[in-house]
Amino acid sequence: MNQKGQTLVSLLIIIAVTILAVASAIVSASLSSTTAITTISDKVYYSAETGAEEALIKLLRDPSYPGETLGLAGINVEITVSSPSPTEKVITSIASTNSIKRRVDVSVQFLNNILTVTSWDEMIP
Repeated sequence: MNQKGQTLVSLLIIIAVTILAVASAIVSASLSSTTAITTISDKVYYSAETGAEEALIKLLRDPSYPGETLGLAGINVEITVSSPSPTEKVITSIASTNSIKRRVDVSVQFLNNILTVTSWDEMIP
């Protein structure tokens, strides 16, 4: 009688350990997938910022710079420059890859040949 009870307890411990191991593997795989998506999202965001910085440099060289499309390590970056007023320009840099898209808007002013950044915002595309 005593052996049957010990066998049942041993079986329950083995089942509990197996369930914990499987649950741990599932959680680990889920976190790994989330981390990969976050890493890609960060790369896309930094690519959008790079596009905005590129536009700032080109605006300094040529105030009539209209924007362009860049390819940065598999990430497409579309830069546009608009002029809401004669002294103000708005740079929009949208980076995208697969289903992830990030956008940075930068407002600048040109006064007396001086370029001044007035705002720098990440926007939800």
